[in-house]
Amino acid sequence: MRSMWKGSISFGLVNIPVSLYKTTEDHTTSFRSLHEECRSPIQYKKWCPVCNREISNNEIIRGYEYAPGNYVVLTDDDLEKLPLPTLRAIEIMHFTNKDDIDPIYFEKTYYIGPGEFGAKPYKLLHDAMEATGKVAVAKVAFRTSEHLAVVRLHNGCLVLNMIHYPDEIRNVEGVPGITETDQIVVNEEELEMAKTLIEQISGAFRNAIRATIRKL
Repeated sequence: MRSMWKGSISFGLVNIPVSLYKTTEDHTTSFRSLHEECRSPIQYKKWCPVCNREISNNEIIRGYEYAPGNYVVLTDDDLEKLPLPTLRAIEIMHFTNKDDIDPIYFEKTYYIGPGEFGAKPYKLLHDAMEATGKVAVAKVAFRTSEHLAVVRLHNGCLVLNMIHYPDEIRNVEGVPGITETDQIVVNEEELEMAKTLIEQISGAFRNAIRATIRKL
């Protein structure tokens, strides 16, 4: 498994060399868009509407739109010089109970592996988090931006979950019809029937996954 990021976990005076690894691989089936008449793949060209011509990749630069139609150009050197304290560190801000974070906040997940000379402090942090039932809220920077993250345990390994900031989570009240359910009364017989059905088809998560795969 090849690492995609190298740095350290830091909190207080502790600094643990670590590497990040992808936790997933894509097994989805992909399709190409074809021209119905000749069955040839469709090409998508990069087009400049001002110059009215196709442009190549080496003509493309990054720009931040600070006002409609106005951009600040950023080069790779500019991005490398951004003053992000977490550019090479997973900076733990505080620890919290593992059940305090709703899964709706979670994004991508990465395995955290110990770096050179980092095995013992890595194991110490892992065991301390396991004993206390805590997860760590942290910040980490990937190239151009700083992200909020959670360090937690999984099968004897530390993992890093990118998480959304609270203001990125949309209010549930925006879901059409959800407020109307507050006015619905469910009687005891209906509730018992639903609970019985749930119990009848309940089982271990892995068994549920296997059953789902068999049906595909």
